[in-house]
This record gives sequence, structure tokens and C-alpha cells, in this order.
Amino acid sequence: MRASPRMKAVITALAAKHNIDLTQRGAHLRLDMPGYDRLCFEHIGFNRISVAHYFEMNGDLVPEPDIVFFVAPTGEWLPITISQSLTGWREYAQLNDDATAVVRYMRHAQQDLAEFAELWANNLRDQG
Repeated sequence: MRASPRMKAVITALAAKHNIDLTQRGAHLRLDMPGYDRLCFEHIGFNRISVAHYFEMNGDLVPEPDIVFFVAPTGEWLPITISQSLTGWREYAQLNDDATAVVRYMRHAQQDLAEFAELWANNLRDQG
């Protein structure tokens, strides 16, 4: 599986800057910056971190996109799902019952998702 080391670096640096321990379930951070969509990330349990941009539409917050990363025992961040307002939710990897390992994944689709996550990480880094 393809990892997303740049996204891991960007998000862990932001977490450290704001004294957030992303190893703790429920740890989260919301960042608002004028001219950009709200950035939120959180440890959602079962070795998974969600990273999302949110915009407001008709009074509701809409994630665009929301990528969930499985934090592998090696520490790598492996993108496994994505939600987008136009295309919906897609799962490219499945975890075992205790969420400690990937048991199957769609190779090409997961690699495409990892490339997208790395591009997004570059954008986040460039935005400061």
C-alpha cells in the first residue's frame, strides 16, 4: 500500500504546534484561516485519523474532502477512505476486525488516493 508521508508530516507538525496528542482517541483540532476552508483533523479511533476541509452550504458544514488514514504499526499513514460532496464516500482498503491491519485493498485506487493526499498536503504546507 502507498503511504502519505507528507500528509503525516503536515498534520503531526500542526498537532505538535497546538499541543494535540494525535495518538489519543478523540484528539482533534479545528483551524480557521481567512480565505480558506476550515481544516479539521481528529483521531477517530481504531488507529485512524480523519483530515477534512469543511465549507458551509445552506447552514450545514460539508466535508470536502475528508480522507481517513489508517496509522499502520510501522507509523505510516495509509489513506483508506475518502468522502466528497459530489462523488460520495469511497473505501479503498478494509481493516481486520480489531483494526490493527489492512486485510485487502484496491491497489490502483488506493495509490491514486495516496497521490491526492500528498498533493493536498503540499497545498496545506504552502498555505502556511
